[in-house]
Amino acid sequence: MNLASKIKCSRQLKGMTQENLAETVGVSTSAVSLWETGKTMPDIALVPALCSVLEISANELLEVDLAEKSAEIERIIEEARKFGNKGFTRKALDVLAEGCRKHPGSFELMDAAAVYHFRLMLDGETEEERKLHRDRVVVICEKILERCTKSDFRHGAVQKLCMVYADLDPTRAEKLLDESCSIYVSKEMLATHVYKGSRRIASMRDLVCKALDILTGGDMWMNPEDDNGKRRYTDSESAEIFEKIIAIYHTVFENGDFGFYHVRLSGAHAWLAKYYAEMKDAEKTLYHLESRAYHAVEFIKIFSSETIDYEHTSIAVRGKPSVMFSTNRSENDAELMKNTLKLEWFDFVRDTERFKKIAATLDEYAGEW
Repeated sequence: MNLASKIKCSRQLKGMTQENLAETVGVSTSAVSLWETGKTMPDIALVPALCSVLEISANELLEVDLAEKSAEIERIIEEARKFGNKGFTRKALDVLAEGCRKHPGSFELMDAAAVYHFRLMLDGETEEERKLHRDRVVVICEKILERCTKSDFRHGAVQKLCMVYADLDPTRAEKLLDESCSIYVSKEMLATHVYKGSRRIASMRDLVCKALDILTGGDMWMNPEDDNGKRRYTDSESAEIFEKIIAIYHTVFENGDFGFYHVRLSGAHAWLAKYYAEMKDAEKTLYHLESRAYHAVEFIKIFSSETIDYEHTSIAVRGKPSVMFSTNRSENDAELMKNTLKLEWFDFVRDTERFKKIAATLDEYAGEW
């Protein structure tokens, strides 16, 4: 007997209507109807209440051991993460698709799949592929909002849908935005007040890094047009912004313990290298290429192993372990930069010894994650 039939038969044996059961466990009558037709499954948090009302054990209700099921779902997500974190996004989705077929009501699996569909929505090889994955993001995230009560999954769904609907359905995007919380009442902000002792200090370190991500990960350097078609920054102002970003990271990580943020610095130096190449400023072009190569290689050294044991030492983040590394591409940063060096922008410095040394360093580390 499957879960849908088990709920229905157990309810009927107790002489309860769908309305009675719904009221007792605190859900809508339509939710019970969806359970009993097999269209949805109860949230795992409702299982104890259902078992109590129907007077059956969790194993009898679900016909599986809940702990074993939860562990299996986590194993599936971890297997997908091993592929996805190294840029093999399609393989990660294959793993999650198989998991969803086995556990169709798992919001954990839906949430993980939405992340990788979102990546391919942005980085798919063709417009058709990007649209396919965009549509999958919408279906999964709307389903999470409709049926899931867990706040983390709901917040993740809102985040992705706001980004999708910003162009696709601005009215829906603004409605979701209006229902979202201010940054000042986010979990990270409140944690610094709620927690005590070592846990409070850890939350403060985490907030510093999250603030860095928000400030320098896009909002500070992005250069959209205003309502009149004027860019936020001129090219020279953008160069100044990237210089400020680099200075911010060196201020926070005064010991050079950048960890994950090597990749952010590599990106900033990449933009500046191109900018100064266009101006034919050889000294600054080479300086930023050397800096980009340094950060790319250091990033690879830290994050190329299966187990990452890295802890920050600079004052504001002292003792904080490095964040988990994830990428949308299978090529590592040295491989990506190596390909960039082939562009004609850098022809005017290509024959210099400094350029050749940069290329040689990248050759040593270039490859797939």
